[in-house]
Amino acid sequence: MSLLPRILEVVGSAIEVDDLDGLTLLGVRRFGLSRSARLLKRGLDVTVACAGLIVMSPLLLVVSIIIKLGSAGRPHPGRRSSSSALITFSA
Repeated sequence: MSLLPRILEVVGSAIEVDDLDGLTLLGVRRFGLSRSARLLKRGLDVTVACAGLIVMSPLLLVVSIIIKLGSAGRPHPGRRSSSSALITFSA
């Protein structure tokens, strides 16, 4: 019984099979994009991230207002004995 032929049926040519002193090693081939494909992917990533921030910004603003109003802030000792407000999440 050998698992190797069944693995090769599933993953196809995406792996490399090596033999090291009788031990079968499976390795994943490197996947490379051309320069134009990398630039296109980067542009799409930035565009989608910006669109996500624009869509989520009203919700983030509401959450930040709720946190600010719900937390009066408690004194928190800072450097050189100065105090600053520590805003916390409170239920």
